[in-house]
Amino acid sequence: SGRGMEIVCVGLMGCLAFLVACQMRRPLVGFATYVILGLGYLSLVRGAYFGFDQLLPVFRPVLTLLLAGILSIVYQFAVAQVEKARLRRTLERQVSKELAAHILNQPEDYYNSLPGVRKPVTILFSDIRGFTTRSEKDDPVQLVKQLKEYLDAMCKVVFKYGGVVDKFIGDAVMAVWGNIKSEGPDQDARNAVAASVEMLERLHDLNEKWAAEGIDPYAIGIGLNHGEVIFGQMGSEEKQEMTVIGDPVNQAARLEGLTKKFGEGIVIGESVANFLGDQFRLRRIGAIRTKGKTEAAELYGVRGGKANGVDEEWIGRYHAGLDAFERGDVPAAAEIFRACAEEKPDDLVCHMYLEVIDAGETEGGALTMKEK
Repeated sequence: SGRGMEIVCVGLMGCLAFLVACQMRRPLVGFATYVILGLGYLSLVRGAYFGFDQLLPVFRPVLTLLLAGILSIVYQFAVAQVEKARLRRTLERQVSKELAAHILNQPEDYYNSLPGVRKPVTILFSDIRGFTTRSEKDDPVQLVKQLKEYLDAMCKVVFKYGGVVDKFIGDAVMAVWGNIKSEGPDQDARNAVAASVEMLERLHDLNEKWAAEGIDPYAIGIGLNHGEVIFGQMGSEEKQEMTVIGDPVNQAARLEGLTKKFGEGIVIGESVANFLGDQFRLRRIGAIRTKGKTEAAELYGVRGGKANGVDEEWIGRYHAGLDAFERGDVPAAAEIFRACAEEKPDDLVCHMYLEVIDAGETEGGALTMKEK
């Protein structure tokens, strides 16, 4: 009957609209699809009438298709906006607003990374020295307030230079350049080092402010390393996060741990130093075999900023001593290191080399770290 045919056509149009809605990703494309389907149905009606002398229902099936299509488009758009707002809030806790906007406008790279991809990145680890001891004796309210002020300042610097705050590990900050958006490995590395220098400068300002308020200052160490890592969504079914894993990440953490031993605010690996050119003044620490590594790698301290000034003449003499040590001229190296240590008694690297020389552990020109 005509009534039964109309019910069948309305049902088919409703199912067709639902199937299109399930596959639709862009509202404009979806709308165009519904219009094409509507025109296609009208052509079918015309063909049935003139070719087979059959009159198919027109108004209600086409109205069903268009209304279902419009409702689907509105629903999909509303869901997309809610999801976009939720993702924006999440991202803006980890990246700058500019980088968050980039991800939201071009989400393909971000979503394609979820299962896991290999990427060359620069990793930064920073940690507050002696924080565990401070946490045992400081007033909890004051400690949390000061830590929040510190972390807010550090995050702003990371965002300023296009980095991503990967996570907080207690008082430690882990940041990454190149995981979500890269300006190229060389520029990512330079941005990370520039951020490190400014982090020390910002901390210097905070310490002056805290001293005026009668609050004990912070001292931090920053380690930077570059390499290929796995970037993706890690975790369990209940809790997941986008992060990076791999040996370059572990090495960055080791370098941060060595800042205290070397007396350097910033220690970078050779993989980072190779990208810097003459943009930063570096102090070679030497060939160091970090704990857990079999091969030695050149490490560097980054000089500059309010809290880590540059003494070009002294660094030149120190480098001459390091060159002598590495080529096996131990007496010359000892003489230079002693002179440098007398001029700067607080320099831990000079004392470290003098201890190695006095102990007779100079074979190979590389030092092995027995602790992280």
